[in-house]
Amino acid sequence: MELHLTRIVIDPRDRTSRAVLRDVHQAHRVVMAGFPDVDDGHARERFAVLWRYDRPVPPTLLVQSSVPPDHGALSERLAGSRIETKRIGEILQKAISPGRVLSFRLVANPTRKIDTKSGPEGRRRHGRRVPLRRDPDRLAWLDRRFGASGARPVVTDGVADVRIGASTTFRGRRDGRDVTVEGVDFEGRLVVDDTGRFLEALRSGIGPGKAYGMGLLTVARP
Repeated sequence: MELHLTRIVIDPRDRTSRAVLRDVHQAHRVVMAGFPDVDDGHARERFAVLWRYDRPVPPTLLVQSSVPPDHGALSERLAGSRIETKRIGEILQKAISPGRVLSFRLVANPTRKIDTKSGPEGRRRHGRRVPLRRDPDRLAWLDRRFGASGARPVVTDGVADVRIGASTTFRGRRDGRDVTVEGVDFEGRLVVDDTGRFLEALRSGIGPGKAYGMGLLTVARP
């Protein structure tokens, strides 16, 4: 599996960099500037690009992708930033096996759909997503997502080893409209059940909102 992890330490004195820190859509555009355009307009999916705001001090973006990004293109938009990329695909493949316990961190957008109905002639209205605000609902959402991804949280004495941080609302503007994404920070330990499905989940991300900094699952030895 070809996978790369890029850490971008941002210089907040740069005007464009400050915009990236304020506007989640601008951050998406800057991240994607590091990757080639594709005819169908789905470069993020084509190159398996996931990203997140990694820490506030120093302000950092973490970007994962199937190909290394163009550091020059990123530097043009983020003047003064420090950019480092390393290959992680082979490391993950060697480290992950059924029964393996790993520490994880995930910033995700746990939601549920409402107003999903069947209309005239059997047409399905997809409804809209609303954020889950209660921790038990968020934990159940994570458990379902992990289950579909070939993993499960470590459970000790009936309690899942998952810490749910405070939610953060990320905002931006796209085509004159407001963009709002609510991110929840999950940390803890998980057990791998299915290597293939779990590696694919690491590559493709967890949950909705991936264009706006959600879904990047990172793992490490406990």
